[in-house]
Amino acid sequence: MNGITNWLKGCAVVCGMAWCCLSCEHDYLKYDTQMRDALYFVWPDTSYCSFTAGDPVDTMDYKIYVQVMGLPRGSERSYKIEIIDTNTTAVEGVHYKLSENQIFPADTVKAQMHVILYNRDPELRNQPVTLAFRLVSSEDFDVVPVEQGGLMCHLIIKTVPVEMPGLWIWGGTTYLGPYSEQLYFMFKKFYHKVEETNPTLYNRWEKTYGSELSRFYFMRHWSVEKIPMSKYLLRPLYDYFQENPDPEVKMPEPMF
Repeated sequence: MNGITNWLKGCAVVCGMAWCCLSCEHDYLKYDTQMRDALYFVWPDTSYCSFTAGDPVDTMDYKIYVQVMGLPRGSERSYKIEIIDTNTTAVEGVHYKLSENQIFPADTVKAQMHVILYNRDPELRNQPVTLAFRLVSSEDFDVVPVEQGGLMCHLIIKTVPVEMPGLWIWGGTTYLGPYSEQLYFMFKKFYHKVEETNPTLYNRWEKTYGSELSRFYFMRHWSVEKIPMSKYLLRPLYDYFQENPDPEVKMPEPMF
């Protein structure tokens, strides 16, 4: 009797497994292979985009990642972006440029979306602006919020002012002219170029006076550094502004 009972139980198990397989196959056949993939931002909801005051470059190519919840395709697809007017204080053409129609490349599930930002509004120093946008459904993509990303992005755009450093406080005006953010920005840029033109001098300056000459004071150190400073830093900086005049910069010609 026990043998018959066990045999019957075994048959029941086999039949149950067969039924599950048939059900799975049936469900698979019902799957819609033509359904659209979903797209989402792999990015925090809010990001800060800062320009540095004095930087002559007023355009930023800001990159945001978008990802597909699905498989890569062998051809390009398009997706759409929509500005959220109620959350946006930025002005198109003044603070940003953003195309409504974006292209998602072929053979990938993750790509970069480019947002062009501008530093053309002097009020960005005092009051940042917000650019808010979201993904919307298109012919090629649905959209879906997920744990590591979502449908919306808020970009806070601002210009960060730069305080006058000790270079100007201790005698720098005599050799650099009146302080301006434009002049200081280019001073730092030409300072780092010394690493290429004279790496030995650059390393000594870094060790002696700190990063970007943070401990250099003209009133105290000029007599020792006047010749290398003039040749490798001040003269190239002066020549740059002769070729690229700036109304905020009034740098005297180097003495050496």
